[in-house]
Amino acid sequence: MIRLGSLYLPLTLIGSGTYYILPIIFECAFLAEGGFMIIEHPELHLNSKFQARLMDFLIDVANVKNAKTLIETHSPFMIYRVMRRVAEGKLKNFEISIYYFKYDKSSGWSNVTEIKLDEYGRPINWPEGFFEEDYEDALAILDLLSKRPR
Repeated sequence: MIRLGSLYLPLTLIGSGTYYILPIIFECAFLAEGGFMIIEHPELHLNSKFQARLMDFLIDVANVKNAKTLIETHSPFMIYRVMRRVAEGKLKNFEISIYYFKYDKSSGWSNVTEIKLDEYGRPINWPEGFFEEDYEDALAILDLLSKRPR
């Protein structure tokens, strides 16, 4: 059962995203001081707001427990949250590493690029293909808006 205010609901009635994050929350609760945790796709079945909040939670756990965390994600919201926290000074750019894996069809191997952030959370070397749909969509929207009659 889960309690929402004065209402008690069986876990079967909550969203599937909750099923995916509960093991992560439990793992974090029992993570040893100075421990190491690997999390694969924590963003599954979560909306963008909760993806960002989950990243904040994982940052807090890592800081409080002085732990190392390896997170595999495809979520721009989680990456942008890390960048924002560096910009706010809540994370240091040298405390985090972001790696981008891009498959090379000709060699059959993946190329790995470390994306470095400056002290303001800005990427120093944003690789081609990394969340480029967001960028292209934003540019297209701005272009279309600029051409609309007012």
